[in-house]
Amino acid sequence: MNEYLHTLHSISQSSEPLLTEEHNSLEIQESATSLGKSVELCIAELRHSANRLKPLVEVALNDLHHAEDVWNSKPIIAKASKQDIWEHLGNLSGADVKILILAEEYKAEAVEIAQQSWEQQIEKLRVKWFIDAKGQPKKGVGWGEKEGFIEEIRRDFETQFAELCTLIKDGLNLVHQSIDNEEAQAIRKYIYMLNTQERKQILINLKSANPNLFIDIEKYKNSANNALSILENKIFGDIRWKEVVKFKDEFYEMIESIVNTIIEEKVELLTELISQKIEFYNDFLERQQRYKQETPEQREAEKNWIDKQRQKLEQLKYGIEAIVN
Repeated sequence: MNEYLHTLHSISQSSEPLLTEEHNSLEIQESATSLGKSVELCIAELRHSANRLKPLVEVALNDLHHAEDVWNSKPIIAKASKQDIWEHLGNLSGADVKILILAEEYKAEAVEIAQQSWEQQIEKLRVKWFIDAKGQPKKGVGWGEKEGFIEEIRRDFETQFAELCTLIKDGLNLVHQSIDNEEAQAIRKYIYMLNTQERKQILINLKSANPNLFIDIEKYKNSANNALSILENKIFGDIRWKEVVKFKDEFYEMIESIVNTIIEEKVELLTELISQKIEFYNDFLERQQRYKQETPEQREAEKNWIDKQRQKLEQLKYGIEAIVN
């Protein structure tokens, strides 16, 4: 491109004497003027093209930088301990099974604790609101007591949901902690053996795959709220004990469904994270095997190719900058 620019400047400069010497004909001067304008347009277009080409050359240089980064990472990956990697793979496979077993155990435990607590809450309500002063069962909660009863059962219901949420969170934290923290640190050591581009992408993937253990318990309350609203909205007649029992049984069944759904959902995310780590190690081992088979001559040829292409691109870059400036 520089040669083209020099040629165009040479043409432009050769036209100048034709315009200043009086003995030249009017026709040749007109031709020189027209040619000068055309050449200026060519120079402007050449500079415009150089401006567009400049960032593309930078992209090509970055590609070569990545190629060299990969080339530098090969001996590091080849020297990594295969035995240690197989040990980490075994630990991750064991963690996968352990998580599933722990999740099943804790689901049963959480359901039992939550259901027993709910039974106890309802029994307290029965004694307070459905037994009279003589210790005899009442037909129901009448008009004068409805507001107080509804307020208390709503408060107990909210308390149960809060306790249920805590139970589930505690269980998930235990399951999450069952993944050895040393394994979480170990995999980073091998990730940092990779080239910069792949390292960043894998770290991002693992971070996005790391499960968020936040529980949006509110979305599971709708069905239970609907069941409770039947009691809250009963305007006519007493609130009968059988109606309270019906609500109690409905929420009792919901507890198991909520616990199972949330824990299974989060555990699935944890197992997906483990699967990604196992996949990483398998890919690392496959890559290591390929790199070990490369000869010194092959490595030297790759480095020579990278250096030569960089030299050509650097020359092109300097030429473009000369045109732009």
